[in-house]
Amino acid sequence: MYIYSISIISIFNMEFDRKNAIIGFLKERKDQKFTSYGIA
Repeated sequence: MYIYSISIISIFNMEFDRKNAIIGFLKERKDQKFTSYGIA
């Protein structure tokens, strides 16, 4: 039972990290667009 709960927690953490990575990537893209508009 203990091992089972650990595996669920690790899967949840993986999903959480992936979502954070996607959100961070989109924010970076948005910031780059704003800076390129500012330069132009």
